[in-house]
Amino acid sequence: DASPPRAIPEGAAALGLPVAEAGARLGRQHLKALERLGVRTVGDALRHWPHRHDDYSRVVPIAELTLGEKQTVRATVEDARERRWGRKGAEATIADASGARMKVVWWNQPFVAKQLRRGMEIALAGEVDAFRGRPTFNNPAWEEIGGKQRHTGRFVPVYPATEGLPQQRLRETIANLLDRFADRLPETLPEALRERRALPPVAEAVRAMHYPGGEAQLAAARRRLAFDELLALQIGAVRRKRERLGRPAPAFEGDAVAGAFLAMLPFAPTAAQRRALGEVLGDLARPRPMARLLQGDVGSGKTVVALAAMLAAVAGGSQAALMAPTEVLAEQHYRTVCRLLSGEPEPPLHGAVPLPFLPEPLRVVLLTGSTRAKERRAALEAIGHGGPVIAVGTHALIQEGVEFARLGLAVADEQHRFGVRQRSALLGGGDADGGEGPVPHLLVMTATPIPRSLALTLYGDLDLSAIDELPPGRTPIGTIAVPQPPYGDLVAEGEYEAGRAEAFARIRDEVAAGRQAFVICPLVEGSDAVAARAATEEYERVRDEELPGLGDRVALLHGRMSARAKDEAMRRFAAGETAVLVATAVVEVGIDVPNATVMLIEGANRFGLAQLHQFRGRVGRGGHASVCYLLGDDPRPPEPPPADETGERRKQREQREQQAEERREAAAQRLELVAASGDGFALAQADLELRGSGDLFGTRQAGASSLRLFSLREHAPLIEATRREAETLLGADPALAEPRHAALRAAAERAEAGLVAEPH
Repeated sequence: DASPPRAIPEGAAALGLPVAEAGARLGRQHLKALERLGVRTVGDALRHWPHRHDDYSRVVPIAELTLGEKQTVRATVEDARERRWGRKGAEATIADASGARMKVVWWNQPFVAKQLRRGMEIALAGEVDAFRGRPTFNNPAWEEIGGKQRHTGRFVPVYPATEGLPQQRLRETIANLLDRFADRLPETLPEALRERRALPPVAEAVRAMHYPGGEAQLAAARRRLAFDELLALQIGAVRRKRERLGRPAPAFEGDAVAGAFLAMLPFAPTAAQRRALGEVLGDLARPRPMARLLQGDVGSGKTVVALAAMLAAVAGGSQAALMAPTEVLAEQHYRTVCRLLSGEPEPPLHGAVPLPFLPEPLRVVLLTGSTRAKERRAALEAIGHGGPVIAVGTHALIQEGVEFARLGLAVADEQHRFGVRQRSALLGGGDADGGEGPVPHLLVMTATPIPRSLALTLYGDLDLSAIDELPPGRTPIGTIAVPQPPYGDLVAEGEYEAGRAEAFARIRDEVAAGRQAFVICPLVEGSDAVAARAATEEYERVRDEELPGLGDRVALLHGRMSARAKDEAMRRFAAGETAVLVATAVVEVGIDVPNATVMLIEGANRFGLAQLHQFRGRVGRGGHASVCYLLGDDPRPPEPPPADETGERRKQREQREQQAEERREAAAQRLELVAASGDGFALAQADLELRGSGDLFGTRQAGASSLRLFSLREHAPLIEATRREAETLLGADPALAEPRHAALRAAAERAEAGLVAEPH
């Protein structure tokens, strides 16, 4: 029931052809399975990269097979038949040119017997097992000799797969499309650049990613394609920086105003805050637009630095805006700004704050999706009037109808939650990217510490400042790691249960004392495939078992809830109306509850070090002692051996168990590392070294390929190399308008579209 092929478009246009219309011999179920993998077009298939390769390149005679190694033999089929060993299967006897024979078995694949014919010359590949002291293959890959080898005798790709699409069928489909369409791939890199950087052509690299001739060729292919990924990002970063630096910006001499503001504070700023503020004020004093990333650990005081900069802009005759990703965080910023400026716990009437260093009162306005019509009209009037204003809000600040009279400084909090286009809109809509008038300065903030090398990759258009020091007197957060125990170790399991009981006992005590707690789960709903606690189920369990009688004070929060429901759950918790918030990772950033003193993280082994540190930073914000419990998954029994288990299957099962144990031990080490260190920058660097950049940061983009092949450990030198090449290319052809740059321009535009870096 495969779709009939249609006329194949010319050139690279064929890459957009749906797989179903490209002549692939696949039925509806196989096509649906491909869609689940994200493979819809020919281009998708060519870039469905293998997650590993099996090395079947060693071809040996039957008599020289080595047990436990992956090898290939070439032989003739002497006979093949269906067999039954509890379940149906296939068995064949093969012989090679020397006359040596062996039996081969395909468990649960009786159809293989019908595919093999007496006298057929075939190649078989797999890990050699033993049966009654003689070598054998169990469920080997095989193919008839004479055609192109896809499954034997070479490095064989193993792809991310899905139910309903056998690996062999997926491999054949991609191989056939590779043969027919790889040469249509547009070459994005000029020949001189490829020669200078010793990079293979794109078609050659893509072929080698699937079917390399060896490790060296595979590494060269990965390097070329990682170079492409990085170059596309760097072109966008260099272009944005050039466009901004090519436009004027208002200049502010803000040292006196910032100094006066800092003198008003009831605490002394840290040396790191003063250093970062000095860098920001230095940028603001120049008539060219600032573009700076301010990194700071949880509680390091980024808001104070940003507010001092915004006051400098306002005192200089401009307005300032602070955009946050959620309504709860925007409201918290609004209250914090008002409190720091007025010294009062509640925002003043109409947000008007008289300040000694300003000729008229400063208006602090809040604009979110929930702002009532009357308050919204007042905020829009203040923004449009041009008086001294600091506008705090969400994406509502960049919606139609919001027009700043003189926006001089835009601050975006939690930068990784915003896309490039949203950032541009905050700076003045489309004009910020293509006009000639002045543009605001830009300061973006993140509480996720990022190693400098990775920050240069993700935020290459921004200068970097770091607040790497916490204010003195911050309430320390005790951290207790309770890792997942090995199943069957009664002592370890007893310690695990005791640790879990202690954690919930602490929550009960803190709630009884009038304080609050978080319970974080890695999943929204339970799954048979993943042995991790789910928020929906844990919410019911906490209400019924851990906090009986307090069910109405336990709230649930997860990403599948509507935006309004999420904001309401976070608002009620922040207001103290609920005592325990059972949530997923949506609370990683953007909620400040000084009354919260316990953070309990279920399935902590499923989060990265930097993310665990972010969760931990949600508590310890008030004057009470706080604690964070890192609970590993519940112990999970090993899979039972099936009744018809063969030697090969036993080996695979034991290998899976060994891998699971290695993962458990590595996770326990990571949890202990978090428990031992409160330095977010050190943990972020450790996370990068342990997991690599691909796991620390994903890239969610609209229609763009992410950093799928780039590895910071393997390809770190490419960061500087691609940066230089991007500057050279844009220096010679600023719009990449030359015909030879068309493919590169398209790749850069895809990478630019909606780029958002999400830590996880």
